[in-house]
Amino acid sequence: MRAPWHRLGLPHMHVRVFPAAEVTSRNADAEVDPREAGLARPDVEAMWTSVERLYATGLHPAIALCVRRRGKVVVDRAIGHVRGNGPDDFSRTPKTPVRHDSLFSLYSASKAITAMVVHLLDERGLVHLDDSVVEYVPEFGKHGKEWITLRHILTHRAGIPTVPGTKFDLDLLADPERVVQILCDARPLSVPGRRITYHALTGGYVIGEVVRRVTGRDIRRFLREEVLDPLGFDTFGYGVPAARIPEVAENAYTGAPAVPPYRWLVERGLGVSVREAARMSNDPRFLSSII
Repeated sequence: MRAPWHRLGLPHMHVRVFPAAEVTSRNADAEVDPREAGLARPDVEAMWTSVERLYATGLHPAIALCVRRRGKVVVDRAIGHVRGNGPDDFSRTPKTPVRHDSLFSLYSASKAITAMVVHLLDERGLVHLDDSVVEYVPEFGKHGKEWITLRHILTHRAGIPTVPGTKFDLDLLADPERVVQILCDARPLSVPGRRITYHALTGGYVIGEVVRRVTGRDIRRFLREEVLDPLGFDTFGYGVPAARIPEVAENAYTGAPAVPPYRWLVERGLGVSVREAARMSNDPRFLSSII
């Protein structure tokens, strides 16, 4: 059966909940005795118990948690399914259990990584947070956008929260040069620096172009060569390699119906409904894009 439930008169979308022991993956080879990291075992187990309780709500098809302290891994576990157990899946739908090393998309949490890249360039004296974007992308300075700074972009105050004239076009997202051209020609919706409006997608393309012009490398390559490779990361980065897309946990729309202001945030930023955004976020074109 499908899994829409109703509580308190509001329809909630849930996933089927399985016994924790049946759907838990633990990296036993990596986890150490908590005492080696200065922790008590009951405290560490309490962390995981909290995760199990969250899973039991039926709001998350899969949850993964890795906790490191003093260079030691004290928790590296996952619970649930990466696919086949979404709210719209049937009980007979084939299910793929999550593993502790399953891949998950960070979606907008990657904005923090992009900010780190900008700060790294600032630290090296290649850019400064209060520099205008036009210092690096001269054609961006149209219709008053010459006053937009890198800081405005990072803090969602640039006044260009959407890609004008488009909806959540997956083919366009995969063409950063075209997106940058559209943004260069766009008129800001507000005076730069005056109003906070969530820049769901646009800021990443502008920052990505600045990084490319300053370093000669796209932001994916820069992050990999300057940060990820030196740290030994092998599955982290912008966009998923095509061969590994089947390993990525499916995004699912669960819980109560989206209501304002969150619903407005998504619809204005992406041009589609929250449910449609969740569906499209599983598309290989989205997963492989540098956004």
